Amino acid sequence: MDVLKSFSRENPYLAPLLLTFLGFFESFVITGVVFPSLFLYLLAVFLYLEGISNIFLITIFAYAGSFIGDQSSYLMGRVFGTKIFEWNFFKKRKERVEKTKNWFEKYEFGAILLGRMTPSIRPFAPFFVGSFKLDYKKFLFFDLLACAIWGLGLVLLVVLWEYIANLF
Repeated sequence: MDVLKSFSRENPYLAPLLLTFLGFFESFVITGVVFPSLFLYLLAVFLYLEGISNIFLITIFAYAGSFIGDQSSYLMGRVFGTKIFEWNFFKKRKERVEKTKNWFEKYEFGAILLGRMTPSIRPFAPFFVGSFKLDYKKFLFFDLLACAIWGLGLVLLVVLWEYIANLF
């Protein structure tokens, strides 16, 4: 985190791009487990409180990274998902996989929104939506909305950081 802070101070015009990369890494299926959203959140707070970037740029760059990560995960699922379901791990859990597919089909926007708001499943939800070959146009629309809602939540957390920190 110190490296990110130093880079941000030395390169204030490039600092918001870090949020795009972190947004991508925390929502992409391959890297999402390794890059928790806490990094993105702490960097966003740092950039805002230090006056390195304004809340509008923070939100736009974080939104862009998260959206690109979701779309990339959907594409990975669409291309490789059916092959992954041939693995023994998933064959043994065929009933669970089918339940998950039915849940995504039934709740669509709610499932995508829940996936976006829940850090532990965030990188996997778009991948499974793509794997199940659910309608891309619906996913695109719902993901745009879910990322926007997530971005607004990020704004609230960043702006209210001092108030939240004083609660503890």
